[in-house]
Amino acid sequence: MFCSWLSLFDDGKGFVVLLPCRFPMKVLRSRIIVYGLALLLLAGTYAGAQTSAQGPMGLFNVLLPRGWILQVARSDWQLHVYHAAEAPAALYLEVQEAAYDDLYEAADRITAMYQSPWGLKEFAVVTEPLPLNLDGVEAVRLAYSYRLDSSQRVMETRVLALYQGMLVSAALAQSETEPTPEALDKVLDSWRWSYAE
Repeated sequence: MFCSWLSLFDDGKGFVVLLPCRFPMKVLRSRIIVYGLALLLLAGTYAGAQTSAQGPMGLFNVLLPRGWILQVARSDWQLHVYHAAEAPAALYLEVQEAAYDDLYEAADRITAMYQSPWGLKEFAVVTEPLPLNLDGVEAVRLAYSYRLDSSQRVMETRVLALYQGMLVSAALAQSETEPTPEALDKVLDSWRWSYAE
């Protein structure tokens, strides 16, 4: 039986819906079921998806793990700060004018600043700078820890790269007791520079 241009459809729950159609009722019902299932499948795929983010000054693009949220109040045009929804962790994406031509010298200056009396409490280098390829650009990766307050130690992994005359930095800060370095690895694996070197 075909439904007319404007027909009544009883959904079995006591609701009557007006449907403008020219399809057999069985075809219409099957299409509604198929489209509903497709919509649920897309929603499930979206829920597990990563979020695309552009770095400061538009120099690069990355994919953030699901649930990471930009902290607008702590971010500006040179620094983007993201927080994880499930874990106490923060991702810092930073771009500043390069003061050094050598990445290892830049890493040494950063650790010297953090070790200074006005630096971070109980600062300790965990991993010396190691070379890394960041989407075809030479980079270094280092890790260090420090005390945030009387009870919490923080482990921070930082990657530095020189690009377009800028020092580009990505750092993941997280609790030393529950480190999740794979979050930074996922970001680095998705890293794409916006401009040709």
